[in-house]
Amino acid sequence: RDQVVTSDTAVILDANKSQDPGNNYPLSYQWIQIAGPTTKLASSALPRTTFIAPLVNKRTTLTFALLVTNNKGLRNEAPDWITIVVNP
Repeated sequence: RDQVVTSDTAVILDANKSQDPGNNYPLSYQWIQIAGPTTKLASSALPRTTFIAPLVNKRTTLTFALLVTNNKGLRNEAPDWITIVVNP
């Protein structure tokens, strides 16, 4: 879910509602930062991860992609894009 946050605060990226269409297979997750100042994710392979919003002196947008794959190798058709707007 897109968010608006303040610099130097914790941000949560949460994909726990992702599911296999038949709920038959476990899922794996991959968070990828696409745009904005580089952040350090606590984990890029868990459904729920955190990072600290960068210090910015103007409104800044971070973009992340979430890829979800089941253990049969079937991936969501397109990544889910998450936008985080960071205010000073």
